[in-house]
Amino acid sequence: MSAKNLYLYLLAASFIVAACAQEAPSATEVVPTRVASSTPVPTRTVRPSETPTEVPVCEGRRIAYVQESTEGTAIWVVCEDGTGRQQLVADFGYQYYYGYMRWVPNSNRILFWRRATEGITVESVELDGTRRSEDLFIPTSSMFESGFTLLPDGLVLREDWEDEDRGISLANLDGTEVRQLVEDGFGASLSPDGTRFAFRRDNPSDFLLNDLYTMSMDGTGEMKLVEGLQVYPTFWSPDGQMLAFGAVDPNDEDAYNMGRDLYVVASDGTQLRRLTRGMIINPYDLAWSPDSRLIAFSTEDFVTYEVDVSGDFDPWFLGLGRNPVWSPDGRKVAFQGWNSELNSWTLYLIDRRDYGYEQVLLAEHPNSNVWESVWEP
Repeated sequence: MSAKNLYLYLLAASFIVAACAQEAPSATEVVPTRVASSTPVPTRTVRPSETPTEVPVCEGRRIAYVQESTEGTAIWVVCEDGTGRQQLVADFGYQYYYGYMRWVPNSNRILFWRRATEGITVESVELDGTRRSEDLFIPTSSMFESGFTLLPDGLVLREDWEDEDRGISLANLDGTEVRQLVEDGFGASLSPDGTRFAFRRDNPSDFLLNDLYTMSMDGTGEMKLVEGLQVYPTFWSPDGQMLAFGAVDPNDEDAYNMGRDLYVVASDGTQLRRLTRGMIINPYDLAWSPDSRLIAFSTEDFVTYEVDVSGDFDPWFLGLGRNPVWSPDGRKVAFQGWNSELNSWTLYLIDRRDYGYEQVLLAEHPNSNVWESVWEP
């Protein structure tokens, strides 16, 4: 996976688009009302492209995942008990756009993005294999070196890079700017309710450091949360009360030499806590539990842990892997683990109610890799 795709992958954590129609803004209102949802549901034109197939019955939820091999990229689903595995899409080549696969709530439909000429198209697939093209096209002019977040009203929260000046602005899908929000910020991360976004700004006294801020979507209410650290991408808790991020503390010589640790801070700038010490976390592999009490994370040597955000307990080993994702009930964690027999990164599951924390293999794909997985709501 390229560095750009990896960066876009982390931005998926802030990808929030409304699942229902919005009220149109008034002529004088630049920033429309934003209603947060976990999944975008654009107006669609039905263009079936596959013959429907029988959908296997699942006891529990399904997990959709992306498998990449020398033959290209495919989307699969599997039941959480390992049964009912089926391939839904297999004709990507290498046009799949990572980080934006989502289940549509209360349906059997999965949205995904595909690279196209001069932009990105949004498509979907039903569990019976029926394909649809969605009436949404994101042109290349809306895309930037760092990335973008699609908002409920069809606007884009984008990052601008021009003459080494970084900024964050609202833009239309055709790339034309609506309003600049931050003149010198980067790393935008949208809050769950869509009213604020977090961003980073270089520390004026030390170019190796950057400070963490939040701001309202109308460009007001800038608030500094963290300073004096080298802050990596930020992840909002589901309840919007806290943010998690990897960071390096230059004032702690041992930590600075060891690498990144996991931190949390309240959305009002209080309760800054370091949750790990010297574990060298992967700052792109952070996942909040649905109840906002725990964070699953991976280290650079591909070990996955969970930790209580209170800071009262040491991290707890989950398994050997990367990219953890929580089940909606918070009882299970799926992640990608290396299987030497298959010579591949494949999909595993941990049941947190089982104190043995046995890794259950869900998908066998020899000589290929699983890069992305999402739970059925």
